[in-house]
Amino acid sequence: MALLSISSLTVEYQRAGRTIRAVDDVSFEIETGTVVGLVGESGSGKSTLALSLMGLLPRNGAVTGGSILFDGAEMTGLDEPEWRTVRGRRMGMVFQGAMNSMNPVRRVIDQVAEPILTHETDMTKADAADRAGELLSLVGIPADRHPAYPYEYSGGMRQRAGIAMALSGRPAVLIADEPVTALDVIVQARILQLLEDLQEALDLTILFITHDLGVVARLCDRVVVLYAARSVEEGTVEDIYDRPKHPYTRALLESVPNFSRGRGKSHGIPGAPPSLMDPPAGCRFHPRCPRAMDICTSVSPARSRFTATQTAACHLYEEEAGGDG
Repeated sequence: MALLSISSLTVEYQRAGRTIRAVDDVSFEIETGTVVGLVGESGSGKSTLALSLMGLLPRNGAVTGGSILFDGAEMTGLDEPEWRTVRGRRMGMVFQGAMNSMNPVRRVIDQVAEPILTHETDMTKADAADRAGELLSLVGIPADRHPAYPYEYSGGMRQRAGIAMALSGRPAVLIADEPVTALDVIVQARILQLLEDLQEALDLTILFITHDLGVVARLCDRVVVLYAARSVEEGTVEDIYDRPKHPYTRALLESVPNFSRGRGKSHGIPGAPPSLMDPPAGCRFHPRCPRAMDICTSVSPARSRFTATQTAACHLYEEEAGGDG
């Protein structure tokens, strides 16, 4: 059985008297010890989905449909005290903006120790500080920098400290929300190597959220592609890179610089993602799709299964593949 199973998940926000569906009927599973990549452009619903998995949606947001099963237990109906027994202890999260997720006037080691003291009430402050120091050393921060403040760290060090905080409760699942987006390529590579090493050493199960398919190729076992709040394709890394089905997945791959096309050329996706306040009818990608047909403008495509590991929602393949069942 999957460690984390998301089924027909729907998340909505209330804004100015209107309902915005930021995650629309999304389903996928994460097996124990694997890394699943959640990819898509900005505004596709990736971060909202992550926040819903941690019970951290803002006040105007709510899960309005579907199921989140974690280790066989339903999560969507938990109240805040129940979430606190899960959040930070059984599931940890690395946030996109490391500086914004840390208190600028508290020492880093104290912030890493805080979740330990919260979840392990019988532990002394000294023991929690010792474990926090071990975690900071584990992610590559020298001991003499442990007592520093977040503003005294570089961007890469702050992200490493954020990873240490997320691991402080010894979680089974780590959710990493675009943890390398704001970093230069050298620091990105170091953070990715760190996550690879930690995943292997600690047998972590990771949901890795990004818009960068190059990062996914290195780190992930499976990929879920989101567009305008909906899942359009899912498969193994080999499925997605070697035989992508959905035109949006193909367009994302073509937007990555590729030297086999000469001088690292890439092809951007025309237009912009639609507003979720008024999404297009039918297939939401059809206004930007080079292979759009008349049916795409009015009928939402059903999910088709191509192999045991790959599915996609596209009218192009509905006769070729069987229905997803």
